[in-house]
Amino acid sequence: MTGSPCVFCYCFDRKNTLPAIVSAQSVIDTLESKRPVLLHMITTDLAFDISEIDTRGKDVRIEVSTIQNPFDAFPSRGHISPATFLRFVIAQYVDPAHGRVLYLDTDIVLRSDVTDLFDLDLKDTPVAAVPDYPLVLGDKYWEGLTFSYGGRTYRSPEYMTEVLGVDWKNFDYMSVGVLLIDLAKWPAVCDAAIDFMASKETLDFLDQDAISAVLKGNFTRLPPEYNAQSEIAFGDGRSFWDRLRGWGDDLHRIARIWRTQAKIVHYAGANKPWLEDAKPTALEGEWWRAARRSKVFDRVAHLAYREQAKVGPRRC
Repeated sequence: MTGSPCVFCYCFDRKNTLPAIVSAQSVIDTLESKRPVLLHMITTDLAFDISEIDTRGKDVRIEVSTIQNPFDAFPSRGHISPATFLRFVIAQYVDPAHGRVLYLDTDIVLRSDVTDLFDLDLKDTPVAAVPDYPLVLGDKYWEGLTFSYGGRTYRSPEYMTEVLGVDWKNFDYMSVGVLLIDLAKWPAVCDAAIDFMASKETLDFLDQDAISAVLKGNFTRLPPEYNAQSEIAFGDGRSFWDRLRGWGDDLHRIARIWRTQAKIVHYAGANKPWLEDAKPTALEGEWWRAARRSKVFDRVAHLAYREQAKVGPRRC
């Protein structure tokens, strides 16, 4: 391997090992550039086997850091486990000489080569990310979108402003599922986020809330196609006249981009495609396509999908 590699990083526990392998395989399978790639896997899974990721024919190297989770005592919520906090130690395990790393959640698959991100001008910010459009804008569309904190129920703009101190109108609240990280600046962000969490009661979106709160918009905005949330990318269900009147509505515009132009698909929320009781999401077929190309397909394809997989993955 020659030249400086494009470094992708995953952080996961045993529960998320199989989706991590599917996601990593999608990175490899979509590579088109000649640039070398390093996959750095930070995991608490002692049985993780890198041979389950097929790198044949690609200039890809895999490094593994098997660690004990120092954040096991931190709060968790629903489908969010303490493994989410492992992103706080990325700079301790990825060689700082690499300069930057693209962190990906394990509930993600790639539809195209994204190594162009490694040439992005971060403009002296510590990270690049996509704003979390559904949480910032969803208050306009879903009456039930509320946050609980300190015995109160907040609508999303109130929660972001009053609890997090984030300017939601400026899209300063971010999705941390895809992060282009400046390794030199990341530790200070993490230390501040951990301190913020310690000063608060349990936050609704845990480390995402804390990182957004300490950055206060000091991040480089990525185009929405670099973090397309499958849960939100369904076709527009409004009537023709409502769609015509609201053609420029922000969230519907973002959803159209996610449905048609997604480069990175994110299965944010509880409805992960590999879970048997999950409800379908709009871009679910992209995950099954990636899973079929992986060595672990037989271990993730539950019975409801195995017959369908013979003719192709499900499309919603």
